Amino acid sequence: MTATRPVVLPNPERTSFGPVLVLESLTVPAFRGFFENLGVGGVQISTDGRFLQVNQRFIELTGYPREQLLQMRVGDLDHPDDREPDRVRWDAFLNAGADYDVEKRYVRRDGSTIWVHVTAARIPMGDDEMTIAKTVEDITDRVVAVNSLREREQRLREALAVKEEFLGMVSHELRTPLTVILGLANVVARNGSSPAQVQRTVLEIRESAEHLASLLESMLVLARVGEEAPELEPILLDRVARRAIERHREVFPRRKVSLKVSTTTPLVDGHEPWIVQVIANMLGNAEKYTPAKGRIIVLVGRDGEDVCLRVLDEGRGIAAEDQPRIFEAFYRAAHAVKESGGLGLGLAVCKRLIDLQGGQVWASTREEGGAEFGFSLPALDADD
Repeated sequence: MTATRPVVLPNPERTSFGPVLVLESLTVPAFRGFFENLGVGGVQISTDGRFLQVNQRFIELTGYPREQLLQMRVGDLDHPDDREPDRVRWDAFLNAGADYDVEKRYVRRDGSTIWVHVTAARIPMGDDEMTIAKTVEDITDRVVAVNSLREREQRLREALAVKEEFLGMVSHELRTPLTVILGLANVVARNGSSPAQVQRTVLEIRESAEHLASLLESMLVLARVGEEAPELEPILLDRVARRAIERHREVFPRRKVSLKVSTTTPLVDGHEPWIVQVIANMLGNAEKYTPAKGRIIVLVGRDGEDVCLRVLDEGRGIAAEDQPRIFEAFYRAAHAVKESGGLGLGLAVCKRLIDLQGGQVWASTREEGGAEFGFSLPALDADD
C-alpha cells in the first residue's frame, strides 16, 4: 500500500516570492478534495497564465468544459475592456511582489458577462519556480445591486435638483399673474377711471387669471400619473375647435385666427374638456411665437382612419435640436427662455391628454415658415 504524500510548501519567511499559499498539513488526496469542493472557483495557473488545474465551481462559473479550459490562458476570459488594466496589475503581482485582489469581468462561453472577485497567491515549486493559485467568486448580483443603488441615488439627486428648479420657476410664474391681477384690481378700485379704462383693465385681469388657471391645471394634469381617461364620447372636433378659438379671441382680440374644415365627418371618440385644453394650449403656444401682425390657422380634416387638427403659426419654427424634446415636461428651447415666460408644461400636457385618448401629437417646422403643432384621434362614423 502506497503512503499518501504530504503537500509541503515553504513558509513565507523562507521565500523571496512574497505572500504564498501555505498548506503544509494537507496530503495530496485531502488537497484535491478541498480544492474540488471549494464554494468559489479555484484554479492553479502557471506564471504565463496557462490553466494547470480548475475546480468544478470554476467550470460552472465560466461555462467551459475542463478540457477546454486547460488549453486556455486566464486572460482569455477577461472582458476586452478589462484586459489592459488587468495585465498591468498581473505584471505588478508577478514582478514587484504586489498583492492581487481585484474585481473585474469575465466573458462566459455563452457570451454573457459576469463580475468576479479574484485573489491570487504564489506557490513556490523550487528554486526560482512557482505556480499561482487563484480563487474566483461570482459577485454579479452584488455588483448589479450596488450599481442599481448608485443609479437610484443619482436619479434622486437629479430629481431633487429638478424639484428645486421647478419650485423656483413655479414661484416666479405664479407671482407674475398674481402681481398683475392685484395691481390692476387696485387701479379699478380707485375712482376716476372711465368705463373704457375699466373695461380694458378687466380684460387684462382676465387674461392674467386665465394664464394662472392654465398653469395650475397643467401642473395638476401632469401630477396625475397613471390616471386613465374618463369614459369617451362622440365629439365633433370642428365644433370644439370653434369654441376654443372664440375663447382665444376674447383673450387676444387683435389676433387673426381662422378655422378651415376639410371634412364633413370630423367625429372622434374623446373627452371634450381635455380636447378643449389641448387646443387652447396649442393656440397659446402659437400666440406666444407668432409676430404681432401674423396669423394663426387651425385646420381640421381626415387623414385615413383619423381626424386631425393642426395649428399653424408664423413664428420661427422648431430648431432641429429641440425637435426630439419638444413635448417633454419643463423643456424649453433656448430662444423661448429668452423671449417668453412659462414652465414648459403646455405641450407636455397636450401629449399626455391625447395619449390617454388613444391619439398622437406631433410638431414640425413648415416649409413656408413657422411651425405646425397638431394631434389626431381615431375617427368615428356617424352611425357608430
